Amino acid sequence: MPPTLIGALAQAIIDGPEGMKPEYITIAGVNPVDPGGDLLLPERTLQFWPATIQDSIGIGWSKKEIPGASHALMQWGGNAGRTISFEVLVGRFMKDVSDWNVVDRIFDPFALNTPTAKAPKDNRIYNENVVAAIKYFRAFTYPSYQQDKAGFEVSYNPPVAIVHIPNMGLGDVSEGQGISPEGPDTFFGVMTTCDYTIEHAFPNGKPKLARITLAFEQVVQDPFGRAGVVFRSAADLMDVGINYRGGGHVPRMLP
Repeated sequence: MPPTLIGALAQAIIDGPEGMKPEYITIAGVNPVDPGGDLLLPERTLQFWPATIQDSIGIGWSKKEIPGASHALMQWGGNAGRTISFEVLVGRFMKDVSDWNVVDRIFDPFALNTPTAKAPKDNRIYNENVVAAIKYFRAFTYPSYQQDKAGFEVSYNPPVAIVHIPNMGLGDVSEGQGISPEGPDTFFGVMTTCDYTIEHAFPNGKPKLARITLAFEQVVQDPFGRAGVVFRSAADLMDVGINYRGGGHVPRMLP
């Protein structure tokens, strides 16, 4: 069998039945004290894809009731914002080396098969530090403090999150339009929910599996200060490359 064919078959097995390279969700936190500097919370890859991702928006229509009228008049005053929420699973299947007993050390005297081992197989993706992950996400809900020139301690808002969800178009921007610094698969948001449940633990109490519920309210202010405030319009969300099918009825209604 030719080497190129063997390589192609191997790649097909790695890519899976859908023939696609796996992508991952990432999140990072902008430093509110120095937005143009290093990230306050470094970019982190989610261990698993959420089972569901919910996207909701508060649409600002209100009713103006008129006595005796068959219908209320609808008046739009402004949207209430957009919220994206999902549940994150964080788990580990192997205990820390520090928790190994005598039997563990006999079977693996050189500590080759550990939670952080990269070879002969990569165990890291299945062995997150659950406590550290929880603290990382909770850090998006706490402020930062720094002394000013006069020696007074100044409080800064919690970090704005940069959430990248590949290929779902949740960035509120049509492909290629470039009206926003985020791009079509990334959005800026402030974390409004960070609740977790520990479902399993090792015998010594160290968490083994946690479910973390996250919600982000999208912000239109560029946290890096490059683009200022970027509001969205209906036209911004339209993809001109899509052929929208019509039944031919609307043109007859136009003046």
